[in-house]
Amino acid sequence: MGMPTILVYLGFLDCQEMRTASQIPFSNHEDWRRLVEEHGAPLFPAGIWDHRWIIQGSTLIPTIRTIMQPLGGDL
Repeated sequence: MGMPTILVYLGFLDCQEMRTASQIPFSNHEDWRRLVEEHGAPLFPAGIWDHRWIIQGSTLIPTIRTIMQPLGGDL
């Protein structure tokens, strides 16, 4: 459609409400980035992240980000 696009793989940090016996919440950006890169490795080249790509005349920027968003409080 010719629209510039930023594709964000967003990880939430320290989400204790998601903790289970087998799942530990991400505590830092590096852990999330490593997981996304490992899972994406069969599909995407390692150098794809955080670079501008022109695909059929449209800009695509795939990026990996994290955020700390506590539950409760003011949203």
